[in-house]
Amino acid sequence: MHILDTIRQKQPALSKMHKLLADFVLKNFVDVSFMSITEFGEKTNVSPATITRFVRALGYKNYIEFQANMNQMVKREMEPTTEFKFNMRYVSSNSVLFDQIQDAKSDLDELYSKELNEALEASSKVLSKAKRIYILGSRTTFAVAYYCYFSLNRIMENVCLIENRNDDISISLQYVTKDDVLLAITYPKYTAFTLKVVKFFKDQGCQIVGITDRYTSPLTQYANHLLIVKNMLKIYFVTTFTIINALIILIGRYNPQAHIDMFDEENEITRRLGVYVTEEKASDKD
Repeated sequence: MHILDTIRQKQPALSKMHKLLADFVLKNFVDVSFMSITEFGEKTNVSPATITRFVRALGYKNYIEFQANMNQMVKREMEPTTEFKFNMRYVSSNSVLFDQIQDAKSDLDELYSKELNEALEASSKVLSKAKRIYILGSRTTFAVAYYCYFSLNRIMENVCLIENRNDDISISLQYVTKDDVLLAITYPKYTAFTLKVVKFFKDQGCQIVGITDRYTSPLTQYANHLLIVKNMLKIYFVTTFTIINALIILIGRYNPQAHIDMFDEENEITRRLGVYVTEEKASDKD
């Protein structure tokens, strides 16, 4: 159970002093995750012994275990801007690189489920049959959307990227038909722009494939096919990129030879135009 839910559940049965501590934690949980037991006591005018009894009443062996659980909860639940501030303040006994790798591994280890796999296969089937595929992401998720667009565009001709620019968005959407499919990616903080475009596609009768972090996401009510992909760190998208890669492979398998031919054609064009640095060009510069 979520630590804050545990506190709320047990709060009515707690002593008067423990209720005071519970109320303080619920209102200041980010700050509490950084406080030593002494600092916590000074903020609440409560002795360390009482705080120890409080965390034991919540089911923890000691304050250190309670604080470690608070740290993990805060990292998972906070919004991206708060999360960034947390990472700047939080000092681990490990190196930053080690912690980042461990967090990524943990996310990937927990990613697979039969339900997600089935949803992924159903989504790839819908996308492979689309007249046009529109890809949407805004602010932090735009990088993910662009990666998806760039990768799919190498094997398919009918891929469009929707960008949140200052010009009139209607120009990008004027040719949308019910035979098109929207792939929308959104994570907290969910943007109004993304939801506005999603609603437009829904009104057009389009199928919508949604990638988001939870079933309570505002995208859920519009998506025909929903991929719940959680990220421990909401400003990074290790698991989301993994799902995008899997989606591209699955789409490619529906008509493999056609996609391979298009990929080969792209490679030939880039070779003729000298898009990439070759070994010969590199040696000429030397």
